[in-house]
Amino acid sequence: MEAELLPHAAHWDEQHVFPVDALRKAAGQGFAGIYIREDVGGSALTRLDAAVIFEELAAADPSTAAYISIHNMASWMIDCFGDDELRHRYLPKLTTMEHFGSYCLTEPAPAQTPARFAREPNARVITTFSMGRRLSSLGAA
Repeated sequence: MEAELLPHAAHWDEQHVFPVDALRKAAGQGFAGIYIREDVGGSALTRLDAAVIFEELAAADPSTAAYISIHNMASWMIDCFGDDELRHRYLPKLTTMEHFGSYCLTEPAPAQTPARFAREPNARVITTFSMGRRLSSLGAA
């Protein structure tokens, strides 16, 4: 994946590109469902395996690695807490990145948030973190 990410990471950040094709290639290698059960397309690896994968991906592109980790977390919540009908409805498309997963975190006071939120044209609430700007290019933030 380094060859897919590293040469493009700076451009993607500067131009707010959400790298759909690169993400789907990562999904093809099992990175979209690292600790998701196999019956819905996951890799069924451990959290330690995921940490190693995210560390390697982050060496090439921290923003994309961060998104992949968030996608996995959102998918894991469905896998862990959803019933079989829900798991089979959503996870096959999430583990291939036909669909993209995320989550929203809010806190009562701005100083307590993990990142400050900002508004940008053509986007919903997004973080100042570069992946938020990349998602805005899809209108999916």
